[in-house]
Amino acid sequence: MGDAPGAEALVNQTSLKYTSTRSIFTFNVVNKVQMTVEFLSPVYPDDLRRQSVTSSYINVSVKSIDGKTHSVQIYSDVSGEWASGDNGAIIQWESASNDVVRYHKFYRQDQQPFTESNEVASWGNWYWATGDLHGVSYQIGSDTDVRSQFLNKGSLTGEIDTNFRAVRDRWPVFGLARDLGFVAGTAKSTLFTIGFAQEDAINFQGKEYNPRSVPSLWRAYFNEKDLVTFFYNDFDYATHYANDLDLRIVTDSEEAVGPHYATITTLAVRQVFGALSFTNTEDSPLVFLKEISSNSDIQTVDVIFPALPIFLYLNPDLIKWTLEPLLENGQHHYPNNWAQHDLGTFPNAVGHPKGDDEPMPLEECGNMVVMMLAYAKRKHDDQYLADNWELLEQWAGYLIQDAKIPANQLSTDDFAGHLANQTNLAIKGIIALKAMSEIANMTGHGEDASNYTKIAREYLDFWKEHGIDRKNNPPRTMLQYDSPGTYGRTTHTHKPAPNPLSLKKRTKKEDVMLTWTVIIRPPVQRLLGQGAGPRLHPAGHL
Repeated sequence: MGDAPGAEALVNQTSLKYTSTRSIFTFNVVNKVQMTVEFLSPVYPDDLRRQSVTSSYINVSVKSIDGKTHSVQIYSDVSGEWASGDNGAIIQWESASNDVVRYHKFYRQDQQPFTESNEVASWGNWYWATGDLHGVSYQIGSDTDVRSQFLNKGSLTGEIDTNFRAVRDRWPVFGLARDLGFVAGTAKSTLFTIGFAQEDAINFQGKEYNPRSVPSLWRAYFNEKDLVTFFYNDFDYATHYANDLDLRIVTDSEEAVGPHYATITTLAVRQVFGALSFTNTEDSPLVFLKEISSNSDIQTVDVIFPALPIFLYLNPDLIKWTLEPLLENGQHHYPNNWAQHDLGTFPNAVGHPKGDDEPMPLEECGNMVVMMLAYAKRKHDDQYLADNWELLEQWAGYLIQDAKIPANQLSTDDFAGHLANQTNLAIKGIIALKAMSEIANMTGHGEDASNYTKIAREYLDFWKEHGIDRKNNPPRTMLQYDSPGTYGRTTHTHKPAPNPLSLKKRTKKEDVMLTWTVIIRPPVQRLLGQGAGPRLHPAGHL
């Protein structure tokens, strides 16, 4: 999307639009042609077959804007840098055509499964493709050779450089070009796809004694050769589905809050789904989450927790599929009596058999309890809770021990360091204890349910007495108990239905945005008497 080497700056970007699934750039080319480049990353929350395909579309369309016809050729390439984060690594490639799709396949020659270099996978195959149509040409070679060929001739030679070499050795690129012929006021377009295929995606320590390789989910539906052609030929369906999903998210968000909220929710979709790896089998899918933009932890509980609202909104099964690796590993390999923070460093979900994960015990116990209840309520799946009762009861024991007066520990804001008596952590634990009351009732443990409710009420009374700065106008929560002049945002009260303090019937608005005002505060007041709750500002989350 930058200037060609040695070219004048003749292209001006005139607009950028984005949706939940697209980024659309519009360019003015020397006041003669308008070029629109659409990047589409489909999201299929209820279609595992399509969601399993790790690929994106780039659709380029052009039309004349000066009333004349123009001869237009489109060129695009990707470089060997996609294949490895180590520019000294040797890469290999090939070019072929299948089912009217021309593709370049390239990959690291020395495949290193379950290894990353500079956060780029060191195993798997990349596919850069376009339609094998009239006017298409292709070439693999050094960046200067291939790009100069197109600049000088408007097409590529079809030559395939067979000198496999390091990424930085004369920088191999994989070029595709299309001659659109003469273009007038009616737009013409050409489509490219970029995809990544790994046979095995995750190294996972489950219930077995040794870790196992978990296959990519696409293998349940495709062979690798057909994966590329299926995705390319599915563009019309992908466009239709993306239009519907984009509209649904905008409409529901605007109905719930307004256009500014829609701006936020549309930004969130690709951020969440881009971090997910869909694996295992059609009958037993597992979803692994990479903690991006930080330290690459895998299955971080307090990173899954902020994704809970979009999972509930789009497909609650995503919650179960994402929590299952944590539950399986935790039942067999985690020694502590609280919920673990993560399963290791992506893509190695081997857990922490020594219990030496990042210490967020109250944070993660509360997160797991609330997420599991949210899934079970939405799916009417009491058996899910019954099957995991032993772990849930264990975590509840820790909550009883620590939620009233939290020990010195981290919260999800781990950059702030350890801190004791955090009001935000305490209210999370209190909410989770009331959630355990609901879970106990749903699984036939009535006596435990009464006990959890009793403890939650007692702890909430204490929290109100020691956690609220009543001298402030208006009163506000303190960062720590009995620390007037401090404050902290009680983010743990701003979470999606079903709210464990009431589990009342949801409205459509509450499905999209649930706030302290709508969901949490009234049930707290009912527990302790009307007007007893702290005065907090609403804050919506999807």
